[in-house]
Amino acid sequence: MAKKGRGSAPVSASSPEESSKKGTPVRCVGEDCRATTLLVFPGSGPFVGAQFKDKGWSALNEPDKGEIVFACQTCFVKEMEESEESDDDLDDEDA
Repeated sequence: MAKKGRGSAPVSASSPEESSKKGTPVRCVGEDCRATTLLVFPGSGPFVGAQFKDKGWSALNEPDKGEIVFACQTCFVKEMEESEESDDDLDDEDA
């Protein structure tokens, strides 16, 4: 029986380049929103920034709570519109 040739060595499923594209799952802070994405940190830490896997996501600073929250595009736009409306209401009261 003839010997079978040795194939190339198996390649790890998580090469350094591929593993650098993996991220931490995050969920939108929006009320009743179940949207999720990944927050991807490039290379090895310490990190100065990250990137969302999906477009349109935002990280928002909540200084009163000392936390960072995440918002999908739909909830972010909704929050900004509500914020503008409340700012307009405050301006009307000052006048």
